[in-house]
Amino acid sequence: MKKLLAAIVAFAMVLSLAAVVPAMAETRDGEMNAVFTAETVTAAPGETVTVTASIDGVYEIHGMTMEFNYDPAVLHCDSYALGPVLANLPQSAMAMPDNSIAGSFRMGLMCAVDGVTATGDLFTCTFTVAEDAQPGTYDIEFVITGLTYMPIGEPATDIPYELNNGAVVVEGEEPPTEEPPTEEPPTEEPPTEEPPTEEPPTEVPPTEEPTDQPTPPPTGAITVIGLGVAAIAAAAGVVIFRKKED
Repeated sequence: MKKLLAAIVAFAMVLSLAAVVPAMAETRDGEMNAVFTAETVTAAPGETVTVTASIDGVYEIHGMTMEFNYDPAVLHCDSYALGPVLANLPQSAMAMPDNSIAGSFRMGLMCAVDGVTATGDLFTCTFTVAEDAQPGTYDIEFVITGLTYMPIGEPATDIPYELNNGAVVVEGEEPPTEEPPTEEPPTEEPPTEEPPTEEPPTEVPPTEEPTDQPTPPPTGAITVIGLGVAAIAAAAGVVIFRKKED
């Protein structure tokens, strides 16, 4: 009975594949491109925040492996939820989330037949900020390890993509940054010129030097006295002369 049931299920799967193969075998026109975007949110230490990851562009994704990396010393991923893009997958497609690695939420996608073409939210991650988190910006970064267009009957092709990473901004007063002291060269001040002080000249008494020149005749009172003495002497001479004559 079990073998019969398995055979019926296998036959039904073959019929479903045959019904969609012609549509998937058509070559897609134009270039594909996917844009991954994560939110930037603000929180305080100890608070809980939710960050949404979304996708936009033109593509048909049959295989995807990606990481959503963050700083485990600051953020803890408490839980996740699939967004509309991954919650409403085509038949024979499966999403494979993994939240077992600290610092990295990971997502895998596998589509056996129809690829994902929808745009919108891929998933949300709820984080708790550490109580001792320092103020600053903590990045949440996409790492795409595989993004493939792989229709039945065609070779696999990598889909180009762009990344717009998000962040959790922890509020608070940032510690001041210590700047090394700048050593300024000493400024040389020009010497100040003081005006010279003028001292009064000292009067030196003239020194009398001996000269060979005759002494000038006396004048004034000394001359009168001299004349008187000379007159007396002359009178005495006359008296003496007369006595000799007598």
